[in-house]
Amino acid sequence: MDEEHEILNITIKPQFEKDHHYSLQIKYNGILNDKSKGFYRSQVIQRGQVVGYIATTYFEPTYARLAFPCWDEPAYKAKFDISLTHDKTLQAISNTDVLKKEEKDDMITTSFKETRLMSTYLVAFVVSNYEFKVDKDGNFTYRVWTRKTMIKHVDYALEMGRELLEELNLYMNISYQTYMPDKLDQIAEKDFPVGAMENWGFVIF
Repeated sequence: MDEEHEILNITIKPQFEKDHHYSLQIKYNGILNDKSKGFYRSQVIQRGQVVGYIATTYFEPTYARLAFPCWDEPAYKAKFDISLTHDKTLQAISNTDVLKKEEKDDMITTSFKETRLMSTYLVAFVVSNYEFKVDKDGNFTYRVWTRKTMIKHVDYALEMGRELLEELNLYMNISYQTYMPDKLDQIAEKDFPVGAMENWGFVIF
């Protein structure tokens, strides 16, 4: 392990052969940190007081490696199958729509549809007790998430966000749904380290 450069060197014996496919499986323990990068706890503030936390991600430029082993460079892309196991009182969100939920005791495993081919820094997931309002048009779903006490204030964000998406489709002459046909979620966090993060299907700011 090269800790200075955050690189794990793996020696393979025998050597790989050309035109063969190989699978690499790694068991690891991740850390939910408080450093506002990787997979971390974000404070929920109400009237100037910390009233709770949500688990969230910020992977740009190379912080995905703090959450899971990966080739954490923009040039390397992959499709991701994401499953999150969490308390059944909480909600899980990720880049794609929910594929299935499996409940066991007081926990739920939320599995998501496979992502498109993308860089690691655009992977995103959140576990929280937030609520949402939704605008659904045919097979496309647009959601805005916030804490329960603020849910009555998201109507404007829901309306304008959908209108802006349609205007961008016209301006760019490219439909968002060509690349992400199912949904777009957005969520605001009190201590997000940058202005916003343009994750596929899930904007965090």
